[in-house]
Amino acid sequence: CNLAGGFDCPAWPKPESEEPSTIDDLWHATVVGRGLFFNADNPEELTASLLSILSDIERRTGTATAVSANSSRRETGTHIYQSLFNSMDWSGDLLAYPISIYDGTILDQIWSAKEKLDALDHEHLGGRDIFTFDGSTGIEFKNSALSADQKALLSEEQVEYLRGDRTKEIQNGGSFRDRGSRLGDIVHSEPVYHKGVVYVGANDGMLHAFDADTGDEIMAYIPNIVFENLAELTKPSYAHQYYVNNTPYVREVDGKDYLVGGLSKGGKGYFCLDVTDVPEDELESFSPTFDVKWEYSAETENDDDLGYSYSRAYIAHTEAAGWVVIFGNGYNSAKGEAILYILDAEDGTLIEKLKTGVADCNGIPADVNIIDKNRDGNADFVYAGDLKGNLWKFDLRGNSPGDWNVAFDGNPLFTAKNSDGETQPITMRPAVMPSCMRGLGGSMVIFGTGRYVNESDFEDFTTQSFYGIWDWQEAWVNIEGVSGEDKHFGTFEADGTGENETLSNLSGDLADLTLLRQEVTLEPLYEGREWIIVSDNEINYYNFDPESGESEDEEHVGWVFDLIRIGERGLENPVIRNRVLMAVGTAPVPDICEAGGTSVLYQLDACSGGATGRPEFDVTGDGTIGSDDVIDGDLPSGLVYDTIIYRPVPIGDKAYVATTDDTDKPDDFVIPPIRKIGYWHEINFNN
Repeated sequence: CNLAGGFDCPAWPKPESEEPSTIDDLWHATVVGRGLFFNADNPEELTASLLSILSDIERRTGTATAVSANSSRRETGTHIYQSLFNSMDWSGDLLAYPISIYDGTILDQIWSAKEKLDALDHEHLGGRDIFTFDGSTGIEFKNSALSADQKALLSEEQVEYLRGDRTKEIQNGGSFRDRGSRLGDIVHSEPVYHKGVVYVGANDGMLHAFDADTGDEIMAYIPNIVFENLAELTKPSYAHQYYVNNTPYVREVDGKDYLVGGLSKGGKGYFCLDVTDVPEDELESFSPTFDVKWEYSAETENDDDLGYSYSRAYIAHTEAAGWVVIFGNGYNSAKGEAILYILDAEDGTLIEKLKTGVADCNGIPADVNIIDKNRDGNADFVYAGDLKGNLWKFDLRGNSPGDWNVAFDGNPLFTAKNSDGETQPITMRPAVMPSCMRGLGGSMVIFGTGRYVNESDFEDFTTQSFYGIWDWQEAWVNIEGVSGEDKHFGTFEADGTGENETLSNLSGDLADLTLLRQEVTLEPLYEGREWIIVSDNEINYYNFDPESGESEDEEHVGWVFDLIRIGERGLENPVIRNRVLMAVGTAPVPDICEAGGTSVLYQLDACSGGATGRPEFDVTGDGTIGSDDVIDGDLPSGLVYDTIIYRPVPIGDKAYVATTDDTDKPDDFVIPPIRKIGYWHEINFNN
């Protein structure tokens, strides 16, 4: 009770026969066990109670990541992949579903990675290709190959258990923990498809590589960073821990395929593998000595700036240093400053830390967005948010890493605060698209605010928001011929009305510029669903050319709208499709002992943050989107789900979302087609 709300727990009386205290004691047992208690006085109540218990057991199996796909188009062979976890026994699964090329429906599951691994007999377990790192080079994860330090942490029997041997589990007469599956829970690592292989991190201590067509495990990797906690997985008293819990990233580097991954809450570190030969399925050519590239951790590097590796690592090419790995420094670093890391992709050595100077329990916890502005193949800018509500822009242009810097002379582009003056943390990857002011340059940077990590976050009802900010620095360079380094916006000083809201660093002729505020209302049940209506207030961006004929009332450099549902916050990375923003607002259950919550799926004009001016949802449920998909004349801009949903994945004219209460298949919904040329005819005026 104290953990959940800070109030006192009741005293528990000694149970006596046929006394109310006996019932109290049974209730006590359910509270301690975080279960359910039912008091049934008749057969009907008993039946209903048993059904509720079964439902509660089922909901403990869920998904906590977005689905992924092997194509952005609906075509033969298009599949989506969904990862799962079961909190009853902390097992996991990865499922593959084909997509109908005719109507985009999700067809029956074609394989389960859990079933494939659990079907292996004892003879074939020894042939599993599992690798690790001994601190200097890659090795096989077998007792005979481990370093002395690693052997001191794991016995030979524990190594075999982790490789999948189940003969020593308690249920088979041994002393090790009973497992529901050889595949551990997959909680926050999204599956990633690359060249016929699906990669995903699991909390059995491994990054797994599965054949995308069959679901067979091709290989697995155990980072040395998690070694000191591996023995916990074998103990009957095991309490859930995180291990390889972040989403990997794969990219071709000079003809080879490199995979980088982090641990999220599993630790403070990253690793890199050369997975070029993994799709071959035989792995005779996979040499751990060469293909396990490196590991970088706070402990081995004695690095107080690196926190828990929640920020997904990305591989990019820079003019100054070639191929690099870029990520934020995460949560809970020893120094608590927000820092961008850049490592050498080949050997993992630190090239640069770009420090913001903003500390005090701060960090860059989420994925960053890397932009190649001039399309020359080199990363130019990186956008990232921090826990203090700062939106940062890092400049990676220049001939040497010494030229890299925090843009705007070390100031954030923008700082988010709500109308109560409260800090709004940014824990999602900002979405970036070209400026809405065509011809002027710059970028639109779109993000939501909110956090869901600490115990205090469960009952955090601070007003959170979505923002679209025009990074106009390029326009100042191109139009005015100045660097624009002093043209950061400062802190958003809001009153919630849209009338007297200012940006603290804008003064003089720019002092009246602000963000357009869109209004949000909740529509009661319509066609069996709850909807969100967002206004379509017109945005008037600042115009650098007074002779263009544009309106003289230009006043905006972006937009904002507040999330109105209790506890709602922006946690999922947004998606921009055809200048339509697809974003998710999440409202978790405000109880540390409970799971789940509700969500809103938004589809909005990415340039204004308001309604798009055309239907975006199939309100009538007829499978199409048309002029009748309105509610009392209003275009709905958000759909309320009675469960938590994750980032949508658009494929053709449908998008797919994973939910926390649907372990059968992901949900799908119709989306408007992308406007494109459907017909053209050449006209020759000379004939």
